[in-house]
Amino acid sequence: MRVFAAIPLSAEALTAVTAVRDRLGEHGWPVRWVGDEGLHLTVRFYGEVADERVDGLGESLAQAVGRMDPLGIELGGLGVFPTRRKPRVIWMGVAAPPALEQLHDRVERAALTGNYPGTPARETYRPHVTLGRVQRRAVLAGDVAEVLDRVDDSVVFQADRLVLYHSRAERGGVRYHSLRIIPFEGVWAV
Repeated sequence: MRVFAAIPLSAEALTAVTAVRDRLGEHGWPVRWVGDEGLHLTVRFYGEVADERVDGLGESLAQAVGRMDPLGIELGGLGVFPTRRKPRVIWMGVAAPPALEQLHDRVERAALTGNYPGTPARETYRPHVTLGRVQRRAVLAGDVAEVLDRVDDSVVFQADRLVLYHSRAERGGVRYHSLRIIPFEGVWAV
């Protein structure tokens, strides 16, 4: 099954992010906007994992991050991948506090130690929340960068858990199912 580890948005953060996404949608760009249930902060994408290995992956993640403290996350600022001249993905940025970098590092090490699939990070971790994907072969209008630069909404929320999700493409879009919820319990022993 296709799996990834992510931080879900709080209710307040979800409201703020959907408001930004919906305002961008009013521009009529050829973009497939991400539905509410798909708005999250991906920490690591694993791709296809055999069903019999999913429980082990969940356990590895719990051991790696379960004792971390909740993280203060700030969402704000918009950008695109790969470049402003040829955007394919529109995203909302994430201020990456050291604790988020530590979380990412622990998740990466758990994946490598357990020999779980997925592409190891080759570049610096660039946390973001994907808002939409430009439709195949479509080109966005030249004013996209100006529009994105004018959006200055931001929201801070407390990330209190990591979720191992299964994503499945279905008619009508991608569906997400929680496989394991790992609360950040904040009980690291000294």
